[in-house]
Amino acid sequence: MTHAAPQSTRSPRSSHGDRGYTLIELIVVIVVMGILAAIAVPVFLNQQASARDSAATSDLVTYRKAMVMYSVENDGAYTTDFVALATHGAVHSTQAAPVIIVSGSRFCVELASDSSTTFFVTDRVSVRQGTCTTSGDPAFTP
Repeated sequence: MTHAAPQSTRSPRSSHGDRGYTLIELIVVIVVMGILAAIAVPVFLNQQASARDSAATSDLVTYRKAMVMYSVENDGAYTTDFVALATHGAVHSTQAAPVIIVSGSRFCVELASDSSTTFFVTDRVSVRQGTCTTSGDPAFTP
């Protein structure tokens, strides 16, 4: 007497592991990805603004050095001429051009970063946020 093997109650598709994902599983994955994107995008944008501000402050440091070098070569006089400062190493990588104010034996350079934050540097003050007129220095306040 031969016994027949018991019949499987599984469908042929599930026996191969091709079950697929349910709609609920797909929705959960999409929601989790949306939450991660909502966290990551603002952090990324903030880093971009920080990089733009760093570029502007770096440019102001080079302008300050160029002004000092120009002054040494020109008997203590400062200039507002971009070309003259460029020959002394001044560059700017922002879209906005720097504003250079010379008042007697003093200078102030201000520059808006591409993130719209304005910074300034003077002959006596290192790079700070603000403008030449809001620096608190009477030489540059109108």
